Amino acid sequence: MGRKPGGSDEKRVPLGIVFLTFGLIVLGTVAAVFLLLPVAPPSLPALIPRALLPQPTAEPPSLPTVMAGAGTDEMFDPTFFRTSNLPSEARADEAPATLYEPLPNQPARIIIPELEIDAPVREVQLERVEEDGQTLFRWQVPDEYAAGWHSDSAPLGRRGNTVLNGHHNVHGAIFGDLIELETGADIYLEDVDGQRYHFQISEKHLFPERDEGIAVRRGNASWMERKPDERITIVTCWPRTDNTHRLIVIAKPATP
Repeated sequence: MGRKPGGSDEKRVPLGIVFLTFGLIVLGTVAAVFLLLPVAPPSLPALIPRALLPQPTAEPPSLPTVMAGAGTDEMFDPTFFRTSNLPSEARADEAPATLYEPLPNQPARIIIPELEIDAPVREVQLERVEEDGQTLFRWQVPDEYAAGWHSDSAPLGRRGNTVLNGHHNVHGAIFGDLIELETGADIYLEDVDGQRYHFQISEKHLFPERDEGIAVRRGNASWMERKPDERITIVTCWPRTDNTHRLIVIAKPATP
């Protein structure tokens, strides 16, 4: 066919298609912007489903609590342990900088009928000692006829481990005959308010201690760490004529 004079080969685009294309571009841009918003815009509730929008970060789960006493529903914060799993001796950089305030239900009296023991219980702390060029921390022991309660251990009636110590050959030797006790022997403890707790011996262990390496001594000390049940742990030395071994006696609440 021939071309008309002054004509053009270019095709004309209908104006309606231009407006439709422009409208789709604008709508797509608006939708993309709203998809980045943290909540659905109130003016377009049906345009962007809320499930497609970024959701706020969930709150972190709370720390679990620990049961505070066998057979009870009472709870306590696990931070009641004023120091964490401390052995009887620790390197200086592992020792606590501070101790927390005293706690309720701490033991104040110990009674062991079979050994005719009826004595006070004193709170004891860690003390700094130098050994082989190292700074270590070990537990004090009352210099009297009394047992010492480790200040980082559980109070009475709580799961965790109530740790007591005492001399075996000086200052009245409160635990001089402790090795004579057998499984099932009765031990009574009273707290500062006079409430009495009845325990019975469940385990007795004798470990070499003096002149042993730090690894062995830490193993011995692991008996004094936090435990998942309610118990008392009594620690002293042995034999009566020397201090070569560590005597560990475990007692648990007596069965009604």
